[in-house]
Amino acid sequence: MRFLRDRRGAAAPTTFLFTLVLLAICATLIDLYNLATARAWADRVCQEASLQAVNSGRDLQAYITDGQVRLDPAVAEQEAEAVVQERLSEKGIAPGNCEVQVEVLPTGGAVPGFPPVGNASVLGRDFQSPDPAVGVYLALQVPTTFMRALGLGQETTVHAFAASALSMRP
Repeated sequence: MRFLRDRRGAAAPTTFLFTLVLLAICATLIDLYNLATARAWADRVCQEASLQAVNSGRDLQAYITDGQVRLDPAVAEQEAEAVVQERLSEKGIAPGNCEVQVEVLPTGGAVPGFPPVGNASVLGRDFQSPDPAVGVYLALQVPTTFMRALGLGQETTVHAFAASALSMRP
């Protein structure tokens, strides 16, 4: 009966459980930090690609001919994809671990349902611009550590979207 009332040694199991909970919290925070870092990087890549595409895709001949500001869709799309692929290769990310979509609005307009995932952009799901614009969407597979250990998946997908417009207003 004395061993039921004896509380000596109860600190060891409590400390062990507390340590396990603390490790789980730290591992989850590390995974969340890695996902946030990957999202920020993907956002920067999309921004850079859309800006480069707008700069390279300007159709100056159309401006000279009729005074209208336009984008050359083929040049803009090719430039955006080239920038994204360059950044992915610098980071060592295989092309199969990501999805890249580029939409070009040569004279402005809207693309309903782009980007394909609503949380890729703070602006919502419909890409629209009154001016010529380029939108770049990037979905990236990010490996996780703790989530994988819990069986919640090997990788998590991070979505990013950015758009740049060409405007010549006085």
